[in-house]
Amino acid sequence: VNDTIGTLAGGRFYNQDVIAAVILGTGTNAAYVERAHAIPKWHGLLPKSGDM
Repeated sequence: VNDTIGTLAGGRFYNQDVIAAVILGTGTNAAYVERAHAIPKWHGLLPKSGDM
């Protein structure tokens, strides 16, 4: 798991209101939560929460 995704997942586990994670180190990474239906390239099953 990418460190940014891990940070976002941990934050969401603790508090469902968390919507973004940012890692600033030797590189810069960001991750955010999006509504699954807003991702046009997604063709798989949608999660029950509707969030990706």
